[in-house]
Amino acid sequence: MIELVGEGGYEAVTLRRLTALAGVSTRTFYEHFEGKEQCFLETYELVVKRIEARVISAQTGESDWSRRVELALQGFAAELINKPRAARLALREIFAAGPAAHGAMARAEAHFEEVLTESFVSSPRQVEISPLLAKAIVSGVAFVARTRMVDAGPTAAVTADELCSWVLLLREMSAKGSLANLTARTRSNLSLPRAEPGEREAILAATAKLAAASGYWELTKPRILAAAGLRKNNFTAHFSGVEDCFLAALEQRTAGLASQVMKDSSEELSWPKRVRQIIENLCAVIADDPVTAKLVFVEARSAGQAAVSLQDGFLASLANDLVREAPGSQGRPASPMHAEASLAALWGIARSYVDSGREGRLFDIAAVLTFLFLAPVNGLPPAPSTSRVTKQASNVIPQCPKVDHFRS
Repeated sequence: MIELVGEGGYEAVTLRRLTALAGVSTRTFYEHFEGKEQCFLETYELVVKRIEARVISAQTGESDWSRRVELALQGFAAELINKPRAARLALREIFAAGPAAHGAMARAEAHFEEVLTESFVSSPRQVEISPLLAKAIVSGVAFVARTRMVDAGPTAAVTADELCSWVLLLREMSAKGSLANLTARTRSNLSLPRAEPGEREAILAATAKLAAASGYWELTKPRILAAAGLRKNNFTAHFSGVEDCFLAALEQRTAGLASQVMKDSSEELSWPKRVRQIIENLCAVIADDPVTAKLVFVEARSAGQAAVSLQDGFLASLANDLVREAPGSQGRPASPMHAEASLAALWGIARSYVDSGREGRLFDIAAVLTFLFLAPVNGLPPAPSTSRVTKQASNVIPQCPKVDHFRS
């Protein structure tokens, strides 16, 4: 399964090719698996366990918690470099495996959050890490691994070094305080602009509502057309199929979301205040438009690699736009990778809120989300090696008010 998925992707795997490469009969295959999907998901779980074992083994015996982080990420990078096809399966192709994959990814992410927490706590210093911060770190690392480390070869180790500095800064600064003023503010009401009525727009609106209500995998042409009040030929005039239609709806809603979160973010504001305003706008849009929130944050992961790649590109672009204005530290520019990891961390937390029906409460932690982005991006630029990062981190972190959200 690993070889075939690495060669042509999950969708190209057939039972005939799978059994031929494994050297077993179809009958033998069905003695172990119900079908291709179950075999793939069990393979995914096996790959995840191997990555976990490599990460845990790499830090065994080390007492310093910052060094443990460094060794764990080095071990993680080594696993991606040495087994690139397994890495592609676990970090990219999993999105193509249907509804069951969503649950498998959620379980894997939750497990790595537990592993991360235990790793910090089990160090001699017994470093505390909250569930919210653990989710942020796992989300940021997963995004960078998927977009910058898979298929990157030896350069993945360099990325892991920079990723280590991001984790260390995020943990250290969460313990010391925030760079932003964390006083609560009144939420403004924002909603996405509505497009002019038309056949295509009606289909896109119907697709978004159906996907938000029932999920991507329940979408069919008849259901979409019935919801839009149109006929069959109306659909084929605009879209080649359901996936094409969903991707168009996702792109439209994502672009609209970006437009709204950047709205009224005055360039006259200082960079930290502008970032906070953008994040508050994001929280407001998520709360006011549940259809867009569900589509962008949850169902995008159900629609395969094309949808995930679209969203990854959006996050990288937004992160680079935001970091372009960042003042950096010690006269050096802020790190684009730190910005991407921080935005992905924020995105992962927002997704968990939307997925659990708590999108209306996201604005309550807008200040903490602002901190998540500002702290590592504005704290320390990338260093040549994590050995230097460990020595430098304690010298650049300002004394600030404590952030109680990270302890709750």
